[in-house]
Amino acid sequence: MNSRKIIISACLIILLGVFWFSWKSDYPQRKQPVEKSLSSEKSDSTTNLQSSGDRRPPVFNDDGARKPEGMSDADWQRAIRMHSIKNSANRSVNFYGKVVDQHDEPVEGVKLELKVLSYQDSFIDYLNTGREQIKNRFTMFTDKNGMFSVEQKKGTSLAIEKMTKNGYITPGRGTKYNFVYNNLSSGEKSSMYHSPDRTQPVVYILWKKGETEPLIKTGAELLIDPSKGVNEAYYSFILNGKPSGTPIPGWDIKVTGKNLRSQDKRKPEDDYWEVTLTAGEGGGFIMTDSTHTNLAPEDGYQKSVTFKSTDQASLKGASIRRAYYRGKNGAKYAAFRFRLGIGGRKQKGMFYVMLADLRINPNGSRNLEYDKLKRIK
Repeated sequence: MNSRKIIISACLIILLGVFWFSWKSDYPQRKQPVEKSLSSEKSDSTTNLQSSGDRRPPVFNDDGARKPEGMSDADWQRAIRMHSIKNSANRSVNFYGKVVDQHDEPVEGVKLELKVLSYQDSFIDYLNTGREQIKNRFTMFTDKNGMFSVEQKKGTSLAIEKMTKNGYITPGRGTKYNFVYNNLSSGEKSSMYHSPDRTQPVVYILWKKGETEPLIKTGAELLIDPSKGVNEAYYSFILNGKPSGTPIPGWDIKVTGKNLRSQDKRKPEDDYWEVTLTAGEGGGFIMTDSTHTNLAPEDGYQKSVTFKSTDQASLKGASIRRAYYRGKNGAKYAAFRFRLGIGGRKQKGMFYVMLADLRINPNGSRNLEYDKLKRIK
């Protein structure tokens, strides 16, 4: 009985030895560090990125990228995009900026709070979160020439979260602080692409505070519903003024709108809309891209301004642009942020026209610098 157990044990030892030798002989190939292929990362990420094409990764060399034989064009384009995302995770972020006041004088000692973002090292992280992750936060100050620079930080993009100094008004809402250092789809031809240049820094303007005057600070939201036949509304720049569907004596702004839907619901590109702001008698508007609207211009005002769907920049620009208003014979001046929303079919094509951060100087002065202690209530 003991001899039988010895024979069985010996056989098991031999079998284990054969298995170990076979595994050991294949070990060098498996031990080699293999970079996770782009196509493998793609198939692990999400099913809607998969296709039936060749899963082999692209070959990158000194001459660029070469598509593997047999790989479909769709898989090739996705592989190139993922390669760009992965490589951009630790790209050197460099940026040069300058801060000046409204008189173009450099501002020293401006505190800047910044952050560098990254896709980290995995496209999977990006898919899971839908956004870049904060990789590094830091603070710096402008020098005597108003200059600041960010050099050799690792990541994909840079964001300036705050820009402050006592005695100065910082840029208003809508100011773009984010710079994309490697646009993944359009490259240098994209408006989001930024190429750092020490000799041509990005300029920011802080407003040096001056003497303020009493202002009315309010806002207005005008709602137009073309489906009900109401295609215009009126707004009066008076304290606690309310939008109205009928003309107001001495009204300041009339808002009119059209929202024509295509007869073919499958062709939303055939929809047409337009919104027009018309000033009251003797009044006018100036649309501006300035980050500060603390001093209204003397002239250059237009009786009306119109935004149309056929103008590609209308809807996008309207949500971030600012405007000045001048009343009859300069009796009053105002500034506001103009925001426009166009409702879809489910919203019955309604317009949402907002005049946000509306500051009114009723004393005929162009000074629109706001001081909450002098607010007219």
